[in-house]
Amino acid sequence: VRILVEIKGEDMTRSLERDIVAHLTHDEGVSMEKIRNAGFKVRHIANSFRCRFVKTQEEYEEVLKLRFAAYAAAGKLPDGAGLEMVIAPLDKISRILVAFHGDKIVASVAMAFPDSDDIVLDTERPLANGYEGKAPRKTECIEIARLCTARDYRGGDLLLRMFEHIYRVFASSDRKYLISSTDDKLWP
Repeated sequence: VRILVEIKGEDMTRSLERDIVAHLTHDEGVSMEKIRNAGFKVRHIANSFRCRFVKTQEEYEEVLKLRFAAYAAAGKLPDGAGLEMVIAPLDKISRILVAFHGDKIVASVAMAFPDSDDIVLDTERPLANGYEGKAPRKTECIEIARLCTARDYRGGDLLLRMFEHIYRVFASSDRKYLISSTDDKLWP
């Protein structure tokens, strides 16, 4: 079915645009790039995605590909790097939350649940002497790390949806603290 509609700029309300974009994003064959190229602003899209934890080795490999693409685009990988460069030391003790658009993983985040205070977390790895001052026990924390979204899916509310899921996990856990970090570029 092909429907051709012409909506003049002044007739396009924010509500109408949001509804059209929401409808288009339910079709996994329609990329965010296509929607943007058609002149729509992609802001409220999170309801088109489903989130859950990685279940299979194949899904984990897709997470590594997503991380690789994000890190390469940010200039965080040396020339000639392979997927092994984005395997996180704490992936084995992490639950990796992913967002799917259809069958495609479009966002991921590692949530580490340290079972010992001796574990070196991603957030402390760059610090020469570890955490300085009084820090909570690591066994009371969930570390949020390696958050990545596919380039095409940035600029909307997908990141907010990921944080909502992180909070749900945190609120239902026995942990007291969330810990994370970012670089100056991503801080805003």
